[in-house]
Amino acid sequence: MIINYKKLLIHLFLFVIIISPSIIIAYYSYTRLHDQLTQYIFSRRESIAKLLAAQVESRLDGVKDIGKAGAAHVSPLVKDGKWDTAMSELDKALSEFSYIDRIFITDKAGVLKAIYPSSPENIGKSFAFRDWYKGVSEKWQPYASEVFKRAPYPQFNTVAVSVPIKDMDGSILGVLGLAMNLDSFYELIKDYSIEQKEFLYIVNQKGQIVAHPKYSALGEIVDYKSEPVVKKITNGQNGVEITYSPIEKEERLSAYEIVPKYKWGVVFAEPTSTAFISRERTLGTVLLVNGLFILINTLLAIAILLSKARLTRANLRLKQLDKMKDEFVSLASHELRTPMTSIAGFVDMMREGRYGTVTKELLEPLGYVAESTDRLIRLVNDLLNVSRIEAGRMKFTLTQVDLGKVATKVVTGLGPIAEKKHLTLVSEVKEAINVQADSEKVEEILHNLIGNSLKFTDTGGITVTVERDSDFGVIEVVDTGIGISAEERIKLFGKFEQVESDGAARPSGTGLGLYLSRQMAQKMGGDVILAESKRNAGSKFALKLPIVDSTSAKQASKQLASERDATPDQK
Repeated sequence: MIINYKKLLIHLFLFVIIISPSIIIAYYSYTRLHDQLTQYIFSRRESIAKLLAAQVESRLDGVKDIGKAGAAHVSPLVKDGKWDTAMSELDKALSEFSYIDRIFITDKAGVLKAIYPSSPENIGKSFAFRDWYKGVSEKWQPYASEVFKRAPYPQFNTVAVSVPIKDMDGSILGVLGLAMNLDSFYELIKDYSIEQKEFLYIVNQKGQIVAHPKYSALGEIVDYKSEPVVKKITNGQNGVEITYSPIEKEERLSAYEIVPKYKWGVVFAEPTSTAFISRERTLGTVLLVNGLFILINTLLAIAILLSKARLTRANLRLKQLDKMKDEFVSLASHELRTPMTSIAGFVDMMREGRYGTVTKELLEPLGYVAESTDRLIRLVNDLLNVSRIEAGRMKFTLTQVDLGKVATKVVTGLGPIAEKKHLTLVSEVKEAINVQADSEKVEEILHNLIGNSLKFTDTGGITVTVERDSDFGVIEVVDTGIGISAEERIKLFGKFEQVESDGAARPSGTGLGLYLSRQMAQKMGGDVILAESKRNAGSKFALKLPIVDSTSAKQASKQLASERDATPDQK
């Protein structure tokens, strides 16, 4: 067999020419997405660290201002040596501030003269050795101390903001100390929605733990300055980086931010073993898409080069496969690349001017990016909520809810959408009805029901009524929209099911809204039903929830408590 090397080289060259563009595009899209997702991961942590640092500074500023006002108020009494009277005045003024655990007054030398709550065994003792005294007496300016164990029992960890008490002429009369309950700082780090193994902690100017999910305020004082990021905080630095934790013996991605006025700092950290999981999963999907893309092009190249005799059929197939490839890549780009690279937090900060002035020409495209991200977030949130509610992990906080107020609030919020479509949107509250429910979930359900009516109504309007039906409060949403056929009603509350429209352009949804609404309502002891509907004549949906203290309400509470016990990691 004679091998025609020239022809073989030509075919090989043509093969490379055909598949090279797909390889280049795949490589470019993968590396670009990798960089953008990494930037998002870093910027998200940096934004949360900055926000928490601002909250810590605000909390300390508030206590400092309270201390300055209190010191000025009791200055005449301290000057006259009326220590107990001064403390009584402060107790009355400061009792409303729950995060202030203890108030004390010392003389200029640091000798304790008065304290609340009372601790007579410490009166007359010198506390000049404490950091809070050393700090305030250095320049006689307000000072936030390092962490220390308070003298009275129980001796839990605390910090104090100390303020000089001055006479009218500026001379020092004593020191007013406000000891803070560290629980107030623990509440700050718990206020964030944290995923996987992410956690936040706060350190002071000495690198000591002020609040950390792993350490209790009742335990020993924890020195964290051996942590690389804490060292940088004590040196006045901010940043986001990957470092090795000698304390936890693991590599971490950490965003760290200083609290400038007080030289404290906050850290948002996560082990690198989990920090990049979402990025790697997304990149894995993109890699699969790109691999299929390259495979398709490879098969096409082989098909073209194998037989010139079947060139016509090969060209036809090439066009069909190219069309399939384009549709596939378009879908992947639309659902993966565009939403994932349009980072919500990063774009919002750009639109707010956090990274410099944004020109008018850029505001519109940035708005498009934000809308793309919101759509992806809604899809992901719906999918997560389906998973959580089916696994019994969705958290419900049942309280007494005024249905009329909730209905009015949601109707008011959706009013601009109705006005834009020239539709009427009114609420009719026939009586005050209190049900047992989670107010946020009720708003979400009602927002979905009214939103659906607005989507499928072109003329007329929507009426929202609130009334009582036996042991249930009922919100009815009645519209003059396109209605729902008998065939569609069967699958209406299923997952990923959507009502067929009449051909008019309408916003697309996930097909999960009604499914989630019914599931959430049933978890609260109620239901969402389609009460009436006729094609081209409108629909009536009803949300039923149990009246407070009714049998259904008690059963719902018992069932949710049972699910919480079975799945304690509810989110």
